[in-house]
Amino acid sequence: MRAQPLAVIPFVLFVAGASAAQQRSADDLFREGSQLFARGETKAACERFAKSYAMDAAPGTLFNLAACHEKEGLLWQARGEFLDFVDRATKAGKADKAKPAADRAAAIERHLPKVELVFPPKSNVATISFDGVTLGHAEWEKAIPVDAGAHSIEFQAPGSVGATRSVTTFTDAAVAKVDVPVLEPVPAAPPAPAAAPAISEATPAPPSPSGGKSTRTLGFALAGAGVVVIAVGAYFGVRTLSEKSDADSACGGSKEMCPTTGQTQAAQKDLDDARTSALISTIDLGVGIAAVGAGAYFIFAGRSHSEPTAAAKLRVVPTMRPGGGGLSLDGTF
Repeated sequence: MRAQPLAVIPFVLFVAGASAAQQRSADDLFREGSQLFARGETKAACERFAKSYAMDAAPGTLFNLAACHEKEGLLWQARGEFLDFVDRATKAGKADKAKPAADRAAAIERHLPKVELVFPPKSNVATISFDGVTLGHAEWEKAIPVDAGAHSIEFQAPGSVGATRSVTTFTDAAVAKVDVPVLEPVPAAPPAPAAAPAISEATPAPPSPSGGKSTRTLGFALAGAGVVVIAVGAYFGVRTLSEKSDADSACGGSKEMCPTTGQTQAAQKDLDDARTSALISTIDLGVGIAAVGAGAYFIFAGRSHSEPTAAAKLRVVPTMRPGGGGLSLDGTF
């Protein structure tokens, strides 16, 4: 049985310690704490009692630890330890041992500052933690005894953004009121970016009616230009015949029989002019015919819009050969 420091606890302990080795060690610390407490070395005494209680959680050590903390000025801590002692003594059927501790806890509470939570009409708070300790719902509606100093209160609710409030209390037993916030809902996550549409080969769209009209207009223009070019080619064809006739009739039909050099040169000039006119006529007729053909194609292609048509390609290549010229025409329609 542990020695009883008269200045601390006036009754006999009622719960045995653990093993013999632990008990002796816990007893040593308990005795040291009692001696230090008697000499007024409160802080050192509290340390010994705390270490002894950690090794052997005997109710008597808990009571002495609470009394030591009370004298040290740690009223909130002392109150909690006295209440723990009351709970253990009551469960052990030691009501006579529980009453002195309950009276000490009540006396401390009268001197403790308090915090009162003020709830809004539509509070959505689900959990409240005071200095990291969760408060039971029964404690929400009454003033909470606390130590003097700064305190932090956390408010939380599912699906809401938590909030924290700070409050500082003093040793004059005043009541500090803290407004309980209405918690804001957690912001909705931004919508995921829409998936990029799948890229697929698109079927070429059929020509629009306006496209067909433009195609026919182009066809008529080409055909008209082709007719004009054919007319020019025909003119140079007629001119070719005339100039060839002049060349053939000069000097009796042979330039070698021309009596003079001037006549020979004139005959040669008529022949060269005939060849030039023939070349121009050939080219104009070929280009004109090609233009009329291309124009006809575009006119007929513009009438149908059910299927896309390939673009027409036309190539005209002049050719030269001894004694004349010609025209090569190819392409796709």
